[in-house]
Amino acid sequence: MLFIGKRQGRSHNFRRFCWTLVCLVVAILLVDLRAVIRCQESERFFRRALPGYVYQFPKDHAAHPEFRTEWWYYTGHLSTVKGRNFGFQLTFFRHSLRPASVKSQSRWALHTLYFAHFAITDEKDKTHHFREKVSRGALNLAGADPNVYRVWLEDWEIGLQKKEHKLKAGKEDMGIDLTLLPIKPAVI
Repeated sequence: MLFIGKRQGRSHNFRRFCWTLVCLVVAILLVDLRAVIRCQESERFFRRALPGYVYQFPKDHAAHPEFRTEWWYYTGHLSTVKGRNFGFQLTFFRHSLRPASVKSQSRWALHTLYFAHFAITDEKDKTHHFREKVSRGALNLAGADPNVYRVWLEDWEIGLQKKEHKLKAGKEDMGIDLTLLPIKPAVI
């Protein structure tokens, strides 16, 4: 009987372990479910990109804070006076963590994240270099103006002045400071 008693004790401990494990898994799933519900609830406060929108340029170059995510993207080819060729890419991303309608009392509040990616390809040397930045949309560290086309992340910036697109990114080791004048209308 002592042997059977030990078996029952082991079995009892195993059942208790299984029950604890099941409770833990259920608790984790409930926490995850709450996070999903909160995310879905916040999603309904953001506008969705749906067919039928009528674009208005240059107004639509500016930020649209009613959407959760948007980006501004430039790619191009550059040639030096000596005939050296380079490719470049400059992209700014804005991602809202909560709707603009939800205001915070703190200037430090984290409500929007900004990311920037800048890359240069040197065709002659067959090299590719890039730099990236990330910052919060607080304390004027980064931002995107909803009234005029201007997006910045620290000292990198893109924007529109009259009909000229201004791009500035990078540092001493690699950088661009360009003024671009479109020769064609915007394409949807």
